Parts: sequence; structure tokens; C-alpha cells
Amino acid sequence: MPVRFDDSLKTVLSADMATGFGAQSAWRQLVDLMGRGRVSVDEPAIARLRMLRQAVPASVRAASARALAFASPGVALVGFFAEDELAIAAPVLRMVTLPADDWLSLLPRLSPPGRSVLRHRRDLPPEVARGLQSFGPTDFILPSPVATAVSVADASPEPAPVAEPVAASEPAPEPAPVDAPLSETPFMALGDIARGLPVVAQAFRHIAAERSSDPARFE
Repeated sequence: MPVRFDDSLKTVLSADMATGFGAQSAWRQLVDLMGRGRVSVDEPAIARLRMLRQAVPASVRAASARALAFASPGVALVGFFAEDELAIAAPVLRMVTLPADDWLSLLPRLSPPGRSVLRHRRDLPPEVARGLQSFGPTDFILPSPVATAVSVADASPEPAPVAEPVAASEPAPEPAPVDAPLSETPFMALGDIARGLPVVAQAFRHIAAERSSDPARFE
């Protein structure tokens, strides 16, 4: 049945999506319109949802996924939500109903955890269950012990470098002894200091001159 154009889509697309609030509002309305089949879920519509998803918090996307699980979304919208985190993809994969051919076309695009969600369902067509079994060798493969050992060896820390012994330093030379003063005390006699004064020296020269001129006076 062809999907008729809904005026609500025009309203959503004309809204401001540049802000976080605008992106979340547009996301909710687009998912609701697509989930109820009121607008066509084509590649441009999925591309717009993929662009908005970058600005929509995981909590909002999870709420949309839970609401979508009770609608009748097509395989394109289910596949889009299956690309998201498992907490967001699981409600859709656990609840929605698709034709067997749509499930079979979707199985290769699902992640191993996503296919694990489908394995717990008991309402899938038999051909879908057989299709899930064909992915068993890849979904349940265990890591190789050799590869694990190699990865552990690669992750082991490198041994710490051994510090080289420090060569013993030569003893520092002893300081040269300070020359001792010539006299018993480092202080000069007061008389020696007085003799060095110019006035006192001149007086001594005057006395010496008088003695030489009149020796009898000083006897």
C-alpha cells in the first residue's frame, strides 16, 4: 500500500534542528511517523535520522526504541535501530514482527549480540531460526589460545632497565692551612700603631734630631 504524504513531515523538516532540543524533538517525531507508516522510510529519511542520532542522547534513543517495539516498523527502520547500542537495539529486535524474507536480509547486518537477542525468540519463522544457526560458527567462536598468549605476551611490561653502578668519587682535597699570624696574637700593639701615625713619627724625628745636636742634654 503506498504511503501518502503527511503534512506532519513537512512541519518536522521545517523545524530548527540545529539545537539539541530541536534535534531531539525532530528525532521523536520522525521515528513516530515512520514507525506508524505515515511517511515513507526511504534512504533520505534514514540518512536524516542517522544525522540526528549524533545529537540525540542514548536515553532518548532508547525511549524511542521501546515505543517503536509496539508499532509496525519496516525492515529499514528496524535495521537502522539495530545499528545502535545493544541496549537500544534489543527492544526492537525482541518485539517487532517482520516477514521471514526481511529477517533473512537483516541477519547479516546484525552484530553477534543482536543475533543472540533473536535466538531467544520463539515466534520467528523456521527459516529465520535456520538462518540464525548458520551464523553459529562465527557468533560463538572463541579466541585462539595462541593468539591470546601472544596478546598477553605483547601486553606484558618491558623489564625495567638496570641502573649502572655509580663510580666512587675521589675524596675532595683538604683545604690549605691558613697561615698563622707572626705574633702570638693577631692584634698589633698600641705603641706600634702610634708610631705609624704621621704626627708621632714627626715627633720621634724631632727628638732624634735634638739628641744628635746636643747629646749632653739627654744624659
